[in-house]
Amino acid sequence: MEHIDYVKLKDVSLTCKPSELIFPSWMDNLDSFSHEFETGKVYAVVSEPGYGGWALSYLLSGKTKGFTGDIYINDTRITSDSLSSYGGWYLGEGVTRKKNIFGFKRELTVREQIECAPSNQYSLEELIQLFDLSLTRIERAFRYISNERWNASTAIGLIYGKQIFCFPYIKDDVKDIIWYRLKYNSAIIKQHKGITIIPVQSASIVEEFVDEIIYLT
Repeated sequence: MEHIDYVKLKDVSLTCKPSELIFPSWMDNLDSFSHEFETGKVYAVVSEPGYGGWALSYLLSGKTKGFTGDIYINDTRITSDSLSSYGGWYLGEGVTRKKNIFGFKRELTVREQIECAPSNQYSLEELIQLFDLSLTRIERAFRYISNERWNASTAIGLIYGKQIFCFPYIKDDVKDIIWYRLKYNSAIIKQHKGITIIPVQSASIVEEFVDEIIYLT
């Protein structure tokens, strides 16, 4: 996978309905957005629900398609179909695999996802220590490990070579629950020269540790 130095968006518009494992979902509209995201930085994208912050994160993670405008990774203009292959990763989720010839999928445990990685610079024990993962919870699928899934998802993204780490939209009413996870995982992503995108309802959730705050209206 090509190393990412920057991601540039020019007049990008998108309407989609992002989803997440436990958070409520809604239609989100990103309108004529332009910005350049640099590697090794943490970005907060502040907007009210429906005003584009979640749509931007969902797009850069490779979870949705159909945008207008231009997206460049380094000097290469890309399509939404290739964002995931260029290193987009949606935090809070992991990887799945096909169960049989009919294409049915099952959730893998955290351990299975780590062991399935094509290449891994860390041992399982090193990942457990770095991300403070529970020895019992790594034997479960994401939906059964509570807020530890943010740490596990970041770990899995890193060992799969992802470089653009995108959180789902964080509303003010959950900030006390997830604040520590946002800060902890963003710091690790930054150390590994990744780009972190955090769509939030208000800057107060993340202003202590982000490098740049972007406001959408």
